[in-house]
Amino acid sequence: MENAAEKGGGGGEEGGRRRKLTQGRKKIPMERIEDAKRLQVCFSKRRNGLVKKAFELSVLCGAQVGLIVFSPAGKPYTYGHVSLDSVLDRLVDPSATRPVPGPDAAEEAAAKTARQTELRELLRKEEELMKARDAELRRGEELEAKMRAAGVRIDGDLRGWELPKLHASMQLLARSRGSRRRPRCALTRSSHRRT
Repeated sequence: MENAAEKGGGGGEEGGRRRKLTQGRKKIPMERIEDAKRLQVCFSKRRNGLVKKAFELSVLCGAQVGLIVFSPAGKPYTYGHVSLDSVLDRLVDPSATRPVPGPDAAEEAAAKTARQTELRELLRKEEELMKARDAELRRGEELEAKMRAAGVRIDGDLRGWELPKLHASMQLLARSRGSRRRPRCALTRSSHRRT
């Protein structure tokens, strides 16, 4: 299998090999990192990974999880599921354990999931409708341009036109396509207004 550093040819280095831009994933030796910048980056990434694993443990197994991590600078980072206070209360006084979430909590979680799914669906539909509206506006602008090119004078916005006036304009367009001549017709908004 070809190494990522060996891919490509003629990158300017000897042997046609390109230099790898990143170190990628590799095992690092388990010893203290002396460079402060590298230490902070490593701490942040590993802290985030630890919190992610604690969350997964609480969700998958229903465990109450509490996590307290102090950074190399002494700053505390905490995570608790359901909350760190409830986990610490249980640690201090095991007899005062809170009940494990029962069927009511499961029904509530299912209802919450259903609401979130419904909300995502509504947001998706809203986005589709907005795209359709934008497409129709573009189509209307194209039709207005074709009408002007066919010699139909448009006074104002087509959105104010009534159906008979639009049908008459469409017939003019159809006739002009058939005869390949431009009619000299002027339709104005005031000619078909309701009284």
